[in-house]
Amino acid sequence: MSLKRNLVHLHTDTDAYFRREILGHTQKLFDRLRGSMSTLAKSNIKNDLSTNSLLPVAFIRPKHGKHVHSKQTQDPLAISLDFIVWYVHFLEWELRSTSSYQRRITALRALTIVLRSGLDPRIPQKHLSKTAQGQIRWPFGIQIYNSRLIKSLLDLMLDPFDDVRSSSASILEWCLDSFTIEEKKDIMSSLPKFIGRAELTMLRTGRADQADGLARAYSLFFSQCAEDSGDIQRPNDVGHLTKTRLVGRLVVQLEDTIQVACEDMLVAVDGRPVHGVFAALRLVKISRDWLQF
Repeated sequence: MSLKRNLVHLHTDTDAYFRREILGHTQKLFDRLRGSMSTLAKSNIKNDLSTNSLLPVAFIRPKHGKHVHSKQTQDPLAISLDFIVWYVHFLEWELRSTSSYQRRITALRALTIVLRSGLDPRIPQKHLSKTAQGQIRWPFGIQIYNSRLIKSLLDLMLDPFDDVRSSSASILEWCLDSFTIEEKKDIMSSLPKFIGRAELTMLRTGRADQADGLARAYSLFFSQCAEDSGDIQRPNDVGHLTKTRLVGRLVVQLEDTIQVACEDMLVAVDGRPVHGVFAALRLVKISRDWLQF
């Protein structure tokens, strides 16, 4: 209860060193929770207690966790699980658009710790921390990603602060790596709309941070596109692009922008900034074969 009351104040501290200390303690807390809950789960199995329902590898969705275990408040295993579910909700709430920079960046880094702890068993092994790759595992799995969290992460990719944008992009990449094909399709279908909105915003404002966010969105979309060695087309929509055609689309945008600059530099500077396209081409990993178009 003490952590629930005071974490919101700890996350808003203006001292970056102090927030790093909080994140260090958060890492230790989840390492200890993993070990203690694993031991408690084994003990409950041996004693055939009523908490066996917590132990299977079935997913426990955070939005239902409070209701499922509200009657088991005296069980240490249920208490720990209730705190973890609350903490995931708390981090998701801290990522809202009206939060301060301190809250957003601390929540993103704390969410990275939670994901790397192995709490969501769908996270690929390569993204887990060294301690999470050991023999001690969580006795259950929690599905951390949901539509609200993904929407918040997408919005944060246009945040004015570079570390917020990069952390959001990394977490979204882990999200796509852990999703099934059907779940991934839902996310991929929303990315083109986000890219279109980000492009319009960048063209209207010309801000470098929004251009960087657009580039990261393109890089994320590119990493999930299908391979294709076919002819380059010039589509206006990024909805169903392959890797090759996405690169071709960026090159076409670059050529069009340069043409505008050759005709009227004032128009190009005011309404056709080029740094977003350059940043996107820098972030996508292009093979030599794709450059021969």
